[in-house]
Amino acid sequence: MKRMKKILIVDDDFIVREGLVKTVDWSSINCKVTGVASNGREALTKIEEEMPDIIITDICMREMNGLELLHNLKLAGISAKIIILSGFNDFEYAKSAMELGVKHYLLKPIENKKLLETVKSACDEIDNDIKKSGFAETVKHQMILRGLLEGNSIQNFKDFGLVVPTESFIVISIKIMDEREREENLVNTTMLLESVEFCLGMDTHFTIPVLVGKDVVLIFFAKEGKFGEDKLLKRIKEHFALKSKLKLIFGISSVGADLGQLRELYQQSLMALDSIKGNVPEEIHSYGKIRKDAEAIRPFLMTHEGKEKFIKALMEGESAEVHKILNHFFEQIKEDSPVSLKNAQDAFIDISVKILRENIYNVGEMLITFGRKIQPASEIIQNETISDLEDWIVEFSEKMLSHKNFVNVSQYDYQVKEIVLYIMRNFSSKLSVDFLAKQFFISEGHLMRIFKKETGMTVIEFIMEYRIYIAKELLCFRKYRINEISNMVGYSDTKYFSKVFKTVVGCSPNVYKK
Repeated sequence: MKRMKKILIVDDDFIVREGLVKTVDWSSINCKVTGVASNGREALTKIEEEMPDIIITDICMREMNGLELLHNLKLAGISAKIIILSGFNDFEYAKSAMELGVKHYLLKPIENKKLLETVKSACDEIDNDIKKSGFAETVKHQMILRGLLEGNSIQNFKDFGLVVPTESFIVISIKIMDEREREENLVNTTMLLESVEFCLGMDTHFTIPVLVGKDVVLIFFAKEGKFGEDKLLKRIKEHFALKSKLKLIFGISSVGADLGQLRELYQQSLMALDSIKGNVPEEIHSYGKIRKDAEAIRPFLMTHEGKEKFIKALMEGESAEVHKILNHFFEQIKEDSPVSLKNAQDAFIDISVKILRENIYNVGEMLITFGRKIQPASEIIQNETISDLEDWIVEFSEKMLSHKNFVNVSQYDYQVKEIVLYIMRNFSSKLSVDFLAKQFFISEGHLMRIFKKETGMTVIEFIMEYRIYIAKELLCFRKYRINEISNMVGYSDTKYFSKVFKTVVGCSPNVYKK
């Protein structure tokens, strides 16, 4: 029997949402509605939690519309089938949706029969995709497990089709000892994954490999109550040696009986890796062997109140308070050493992930703010000392402060706040007073009046100021040329961009870059 498909419904109209949930016979096509959301931003959180097979979404929503949601899903690599609902028979909407990979587009009001036919068609596409790729479920499992390793929580694993053959498992972290730390890391990691896949094909145990950052992690399940991972790790080491002269080291956790423990066991495997120092001959360390030493290390205790105080200061752009809190934290750590690096890492992973989820709305904004697609869990775990961790969180805080300090949107009333946020999320698009007025269902005159009153700038001035602010940030990264930055911030004419830049900043982009 085919697996029941999960559906997420996204619409800012409560009546429409409830109607779709309660009046459509979803079970007749082997589907169930597992979640609803009132806008695209809320939907992103639901998607991360529920991992739906099919997303039925309205186009016009006030906080992150359907097209913005689709763009974010595409950037994140989400493969769910999308069905677009719209009250507007507008070809441009359909065209934009199709460019983002959407095949199904329905006009409101929606007939239940037509909707069921469309969803059934999407279900058939999903089944065909799975048939075409025998690795589809494995990839899905790896995504779920990677999320768990990085700290996400999932309540019911069976709902995600994640079925394991045994309750007992261990987590094994594999690291390539390469002190050069160059771009070759990607090549080395690829070779390691090939060795792992080859050796897993020879092994009779049920093992799932997951890539976290640049390290490979194995979820190794017991067979008939026994593990015997030494034989597998020896094979991996020997096969990798045929491809590379680099050394592999392995960290092994204690035994777990609940996949909800994955994050904890992963941390144990990393602690075991950290215990392998210098020219120590042992290449495999288990958490059990270092447990007594680990327990002797004083835990790093950051209270809930302390975390919230730091987050509040960062979100309100209070630079002095942010640095005061960080200095206090790290002075305590250094004075009271030894301290558990892993506990300190966990605390800052929680903080940074929360901050990103609430303030960075798409990958483009992330690239502009940090200069890269930042991955807090993976990056923080790579810090091998408290000093390295301090450097990372200070840099992260500085970038976020720069991002937040351009404009404090919390000071504006709800409507202007939403307009400002929309401009900040879509600064590279074609923006005008007319366009924004239509987006927010208000007259152009009213929009200009309330915007000027709240921000002290006209709409056009704000758009220009924000685009140039982003351009200045991008100019700090040498890899971007002036014409590339011009396009990235919404100016197709580089000469015009340079003219605007000089008007706002007082010098040309080339001079500023130098």
